[in-house]
Amino acid sequence: MHAEATAMQAAPPRFDQLDLVLAAFRAMHEGRQIIGDGPLGASAHEVSALLGLPVDDVRKSIGALCLAGELRDTGLRRKNAEGASAVVWTIVKETGSYGRRTYA
Repeated sequence: MHAEATAMQAAPPRFDQLDLVLAAFRAMHEGRQIIGDGPLGASAHEVSALLGLPVDDVRKSIGALCLAGELRDTGLRRKNAEGASAVVWTIVKETGSYGRRTYA
């Protein structure tokens, strides 16, 4: 289990933070905002820096959004400011009229 999902168990994220984090990922996916090293996704630290939110709050939001099927792990890793390997997340987009999900 990812640290983001585990962190969410301590205290659920606030809804306004969920909306901000999801909006940042949607803007990135639509090409309106570049986060981090490019449009392939962003780490919790990169989203935290963009939005000015504490990284722990962003991690909780990412965990909740993953559980809700809105975000997914790209399988990529990038170094964060501390030099640690960070998960790169991306949005999951809806396609078709039957609610099937494909990865962006």
